[in-house]
Amino acid sequence: MSMSAEMLSQPPPSSVADVEPGRIKVFGIIHIIFGGLGLVGSAFGVVALLVLNPVLSWLEEMIRQEIPPGDVTGPEVVAMLESFGAMRTLMNDLSLLYWVSAVTGLVVAVLILWAGIRLVKKRKDAVRCSNIYTWASIVKWLLYLGLYLVTGPAAMKGYYGKLESITGGSGVPAPGGMNLMQFQEVIGVASTVIGGVLALIYPILAFAMLNKTLVKDFLARNGT
Repeated sequence: MSMSAEMLSQPPPSSVADVEPGRIKVFGIIHIIFGGLGLVGSAFGVVALLVLNPVLSWLEEMIRQEIPPGDVTGPEVVAMLESFGAMRTLMNDLSLLYWVSAVTGLVVAVLILWAGIRLVKKRKDAVRCSNIYTWASIVKWLLYLGLYLVTGPAAMKGYYGKLESITGGSGVPAPGGMNLMQFQEVIGVASTVIGGVLALIYPILAFAMLNKTLVKDFLARNGT
């Protein structure tokens, strides 16, 4: 067989747009894993919000029932009852923040799971679905951070102040000349901000990696 005949018998080489970028499947699988974990975590958070206050009230009532009628309640029991009350007050003060976090967490989990399935199945709109997840994540964390900065520090200050009064604390020294309560407030705000920034690394990375021309061209030509 001549060289020209061999060349004619060979299939034409594939274009770059026909070669599947490995990142499509990789991010699809990671999306699905994170989506599943997010659904479980958010569902657990909703259940915790529904049962925590009733459980605290039940524990408080159970302790009160153990006190004999007319008996003088010891300082340890009083401190425990007051700490339950302080915790319930904190939960009430932060209820909007917790509910917004739980509900938006469920929404984002559904979106990333949906986007992951679309990526694994190589749907033409997979990148658009993943972008929707990315923007939803950014909105979720900005909303959470804004609500926390409005409600969180005041609520935590009241909670730690109540605990100090219960334990008879007088403001234990902490780094930077702050007392322990002030230090805990700073740690709370800093951890929330840092946690939000870290949580946004993956969705932004997915956005940057999936919105490349080679990914869009492949899905446009070969997507289902």
